[in-house]
Formats: sequence, C-alpha cells, structure tokens
Amino acid sequence: PNRIGSTLQDMASVQLATGAIDSAIVFLKEARGYDLLLPETFFLLGKAYFQKNNFPESQRYFQMALAGKESLFGRNSAEAAIVLRSMGDLYVAQGDAMLALTFYQQSIESLVPDFTDSQLEDNPRLRNVFSRKELLLSLRQKMKGLLLLDAQRPNNPLPLNKIALETAVLATSLLDSIKVDY
Repeated sequence: PNRIGSTLQDMASVQLATGAIDSAIVFLKEARGYDLLLPETFFLLGKAYFQKNNFPESQRYFQMALAGKESLFGRNSAEAAIVLRSMGDLYVAQGDAMLALTFYQQSIESLVPDFTDSQLEDNPRLRNVFSRKELLLSLRQKMKGLLLLDAQRPNNPLPLNKIALETAVLATSLLDSIKVDY
C-alpha cells in the first residue's frame, strides 16, 4: 500500500510540475487512502490548490500537513519547516508580508533547535542545523518577505532593509559552508 500511495504522490508531483493541477488533485485525492503518507498528501494538495489560487483550500491542507508532520517528526524538523515556509509563501501571494514573515521565522526555528527567537530582526547561528538546504531556502524567503514588507510599510520602525541584508549575509555564509561539503 505504501508503494501505491507513494507512486500516486509522485504522479501528482509530476502533474504539478507540468501545470496539470486538476490531474494532480485527482491523484492526490486517491492517495489520501494511505494513512502513513497522509501528511505528505495533504502538503501536495496544499501546493496544488496554491497553484490554482484557491488560497482557503491551500491553507486548510497546509495546516493538516503541518499537524501530521509535527505528529510524525516533531516541530523541530525539516519536514515541518518546509510546510511552514510554504504557508509563508501562501501569505505572500495574498499580500500579507507580515504574516508570511511569521511563518518564515517559524520555519527557521524548526530547522535550528537552539534558535527560538520569533523576532524578525534575529537570525540563528549556523550550528546544529537539521537541513542546511532547507535553512537556505527559508532564509531566502525571509529576505524576500522583509523587502516586500519594507515596500508595503515604508514607515515601519524596524530597519527592514538592514535586517534583509543581514539575512542575505547569513545565507551567503551558509551557502559557502554547503559548497565546502560538495
């Protein structure tokens, strides 16, 4: 059964990548019958509805995916961080940069267990990171979100451009450490 469910998810992922969203949704609705894979199926359904600009359905599925992934892997995991980052992307698409940044910051917190600061101006140290690749992606989205918020609220009391620059410098350092490993 897991292989069937996994195959259905893979087929849906291909459909999403090629823009055949309705076809992907059909595969994913069939994949919902495989309990062990349910959180990932919910996540892919969230992505599908996001691509269709059906934001309420996307949010609903992302929330179900997050609950399932936190149950399986814990809040401090790359799996939870990916869903949190996708929820941030959802709010960017809806024009709410502040709420998006909240989710990006939570995504970063999920990837760095020593980092538990929800303040936008704070970034983690690059130690004890669960997934450097996912952290790099979350830092990129945080930087973009900060720049978007700066454009939306030019009189914001926080120095958003400076925080975005610090986030970019941290992401560059992380990228350099990843390159060394390769």
